[in-house]
Amino acid sequence: MTNSGSDHDDQLSSLYRQTEPDGPGEMTDARILAEARHAVKRPERTSAARKYNWIMPAGIAATVAIAAIISVIMLEPAKTPLQPGVENDSVHIGTTQPSPPRRQLDRISLLIKENRIDEARSALADFRKLYPDYRINAKKYPTVVELEAQSQ
Repeated sequence: MTNSGSDHDDQLSSLYRQTEPDGPGEMTDARILAEARHAVKRPERTSAARKYNWIMPAGIAATVAIAAIISVIMLEPAKTPLQPGVENDSVHIGTTQPSPPRRQLDRISLLIKENRIDEARSALADFRKLYPDYRINAKKYPTVVELEAQSQ
């Protein structure tokens, strides 16, 4: 019986070898893989999509830049020109502040050049009320120094 069982096993093994293996065939397997690749494949970008792919980063950069500029402006202390001898607390917004001494001296010098001497004297008197101890540069404003000397 050992011989007949062994023959039977050999016959059975040869029959198993002749049958097709379990699972889908090569053609079915290839079709399934092709469909899977097609399903996960990214759609190609059109030329219009490539043309506008910079908009989002540029928008973010512009927003950050504007926010930085606004924060710098908001954090910067207000710069108001003050009159000499006037306390900071007494300066009110909306009041007109005198122009800086150099600008006033330039204006007085221009009035002298235009032969508007009376206006220049009046402007010089106003200048001295605001800045009584200010030393006028004789090299830069010789006509103003000369007018002041004549007025005294």
